[in-house]
Amino acid sequence: MHVLGFTVGFAMGISLGLVVGGLLAPSSGETFRESVRRQIEVARREAAEAAEETEQELLARFEEAKQ
Repeated sequence: MHVLGFTVGFAMGISLGLVVGGLLAPSSGETFRESVRRQIEVARREAAEAAEETEQELLARFEEAKQ
């Protein structure tokens, strides 16, 4: 459970940092929006992977506890 929270928090922190950096860096609006879109997609992917890992870990613990 801690892994999921850490990963989601980490991904959100990266995304927020990129948004703030993008606001402070000179670039066109379209370039900035595309960069934000890409980073959001990366964060979503990482969160989904972390959720999958956590689910597998919990299922393994459950199976172990049943025995």
